[in-house]
Amino acid sequence: MWRTRWITWTFLLPAVCTLLAVGIYPLLFALSISFRQYELTKPNLGFGFTGLSNYAQVFSDATFWGSLGRTFAFLGTVLPFQVLLGLAIALL
Repeated sequence: MWRTRWITWTFLLPAVCTLLAVGIYPLLFALSISFRQYELTKPNLGFGFTGLSNYAQVFSDATFWGSLGRTFAFLGTVLPFQVLLGLAIALL
């Protein structure tokens, strides 16, 4: 019983490590940066903690809401077309 579980986890370990390295770590890093003051052009200034002020600034910006609306409009028009086109090609 123990040997079977050990072999199973041995085979799953590379996939789990890849998932953590490629998927979860960047997500957590991006979340931690979103609560800090960070400029890509000046990365050596440090990570000053700003809390939710970054989110307040983004949600009060009209450009953000306009781009979000355009993104959903693009998604609503292109995605159904791609799905239907892919289904049609698959049925051929």
